[in-house]
Amino acid sequence: MAEKLSADISERLGEALASWHEWVPEPHKLPTVEVSLSGHSNHSFKITDGLNHWSLRLNTTEKDPGIDRVSELSAIREANMQGIAPQVVFATDEVLITEFVDGTNLTLSDLASVGGLFARIHGMSVEIAPLDLGTYLQDVASRTVLDLAVSSCVEKIIEIMPDPGSKVLCHQDLLLENIIDTDHGVMVIDWEFARMSDAAFDIAVFSSTYNLDDEQLAKLLSGYRGNESSMFHRVRDHENIYALIEILWWQLRGRRLDKKIESLHRNLFGEPG
Repeated sequence: MAEKLSADISERLGEALASWHEWVPEPHKLPTVEVSLSGHSNHSFKITDGLNHWSLRLNTTEKDPGIDRVSELSAIREANMQGIAPQVVFATDEVLITEFVDGTNLTLSDLASVGGLFARIHGMSVEIAPLDLGTYLQDVASRTVLDLAVSSCVEKIIEIMPDPGSKVLCHQDLLLENIIDTDHGVMVIDWEFARMSDAAFDIAVFSSTYNLDDEQLAKLLSGYRGNESSMFHRVRDHENIYALIEILWWQLRGRRLDKKIESLHRNLFGEPG
């Protein structure tokens, strides 16, 4: 493992590995780290006992109102029962250990399949904590100092916030990096933002991240529940909301997304911020 870990992370990792007798199923011996995995806020590792592989995530200590660990566990366990998520072998407030998912990521050539995946998730019968987008947006905005361009976007989005649709199970980070085609079918990882929310927002996270044009969004929705014009327009309405949340999320972590701020300001006011 080439990455140099801090003393705190090393200690937490050691404690997590030492819990191996409590995992279900139990490893054959004390697992070791094979490689560090990428992550924006958590520390994750691929670990092995020589026969099996797992993903071990040390949960971030940062407070994020969009994360609810109980909801995450309920969502991933239900998804595992439906055959589209890895098995949880151990979980606490500090750590999540699941089967390691090996395969290749879907691409933008697979938009209809992505749409079908959204449909499967949104159709799952599980009750977890709801997320009100307006409240979440204001909560995140209150945690950082906003300049005029960003604060005006916050005020405008709150003013024009679409009426919420019926809440369904949403992954809320269903990006291509989290969709893996395996020998046993497509699997979804990284469920930590899962909540009961608006299906249009869930899809807007994807369409906004990859800047889908109208033809691409229609292709995705063709694999969803039919290419309904109402869903198409609701997704477009929610893209600005997600763009603002992304701007605020990164600003909290010391990174300013100038181009995205200019684009959002132009979408909302007809001119760059």
